[in-house]
Amino acid sequence: MTPAIPLIDLAAEGGDHAQLDAIRAATEDVGAVQVVNHGVPEELAAGLSARMARLLSLPRAEKARLASPHPYRGWRQWPDDFGRLELERFNVAQFDDVEAARAAGLAQAHLGLYAHANMWPAEDPEYGRPEQIAAWHDGQPYVAELAENSAGR
Repeated sequence: MTPAIPLIDLAAEGGDHAQLDAIRAATEDVGAVQVVNHGVPEELAAGLSARMARLLSLPRAEKARLASPHPYRGWRQWPDDFGRLELERFNVAQFDDVEAARAAGLAQAHLGLYAHANMWPAEDPEYGRPEQIAAWHDGQPYVAELAENSAGR
């Protein structure tokens, strides 16, 4: 039986530690979590979902052009034992390159994380716009704050 993806409501009672524990358990036990009441505007989340659906519906050869040497940039796939596509993902970083990270005031020690630029589908002008990236990252501060506040417990 396939387990249901746990739903984490960040507006629910129970405090930061209970929410962080629920997120941790869901990601460790199931490998996925759906978070609601996260502060990301609905239109931004819907736009991201629509773009991801378009991207993931592209033929494999087109998606392969969006692969990056960086393990957390661009498109990635994991085939099963028979070569069939089992899992795929598309990741982007908060900053598109080292200069953007430096301009935002990121510490020199962390600039190397942005040595490989984000990969964007050329056919979709909405991808890669700095304001889109910033809006998505700025829309989810609560989860990051929750993790930071709970790290020292």
